[in-house]
Amino acid sequence: MIEAAVAMPAPDQPFQGEGGPERSLATFVLLAYNQEKYVREAVEGAFAQTYSPLEIILSDDCSPDGTFAIMQEMAAAYRGPHHVRAAQTRHNLGLIQHLLLRGREAQGDIVVVAAGDDISKPNRVAVLAEAFTPEVGAVYSLNDLIDQHGGLIREGIEGGGRPKSFNDQIVKAMCLSGDNRHVKVTQGSTAAYRSQLFQVPIDGNRKPYSEEMILCYYCYILGLRVEFTAESLIYYREHLGALSNLPDSQRLALARRPEAVARFA
Repeated sequence: MIEAAVAMPAPDQPFQGEGGPERSLATFVLLAYNQEKYVREAVEGAFAQTYSPLEIILSDDCSPDGTFAIMQEMAAAYRGPHHVRAAQTRHNLGLIQHLLLRGREAQGDIVVVAAGDDISKPNRVAVLAEAFTPEVGAVYSLNDLIDQHGGLIREGIEGGGRPKSFNDQIVKAMCLSGDNRHVKVTQGSTAAYRSQLFQVPIDGNRKPYSEEMILCYYCYILGLRVEFTAESLIYYREHLGALSNLPDSQRLALARRPEAVARFA
C-alpha cells in the first residue's frame, strides 16, 4: 500500500511559467534516499533548469538522515520561476513505487526523472522536452561520470540501449513484430517519460525488473517508442552509497557475497 505524501501546499490554481501557452508544462521529479551529502547539489541543478513552465517535486523516500530537511529548507527559500514542492513518503517504498507515486502526481505531460546524488545540467529539461513528438513515450541522454567529490571521470557515456535481459521472449510478449532492433530501454537516471506511463499496472509487491524496464515495456505496449539524444545532460555520480552506480571495486566485492552468488545462481 502506498501512503499519502507529506507535502508543502500546492497552489489552488493551475500555474504557468514564463514559457507561455505555446510550451507544455513539464515536471521534474527529484527522488532521494539517504543522500544528505549530495542532495543540495541535485536540488540546485533542478532549480537551475531553463525550461518553463516547470513543476519541481523534491521527494524523499523516508530517509533516516537529513535529506528531507535539506529539501524542505531549499524549497521554502526558493524564489525562482518554477513551482516547487517538497514531499516525503510516510514509510520507505523503494525506488519503483516511489517513482510511480510521484510520476502519477505530476501535472506535466513530460516527467523528467533525477536522482538525489546526480546533478542535472541547466538545459536538461529543455533538450529532453524538444525530443518528444506524439510518437515518443520516453527519451534518455548521455551522461558525464563524476566521483563522490564531483571530479570528472569520463564524459559522454550512453547508459541505455538494449540490455541482455530484454530478450526475444520479452519482445514477443510486447506484441512487436518484424525487425525489433529499434527496441531499447532508457538509462533511468538520464530519462524523461510521458506521464501516462506511470499508470503502468504492476503488482507493488513484485519487482521483476528495474523501473526503466517496466516503463519502457509499457511505452512499447502503448505503441510509443524510446528515443535517445546524443547530448550529455547530467553529471552521474559514482559512489559507495549509490543505488546502482557503484565503483567497480565495490561492485565486485558485493558480487562475491554469498547472498549475491545465490541470487544470481
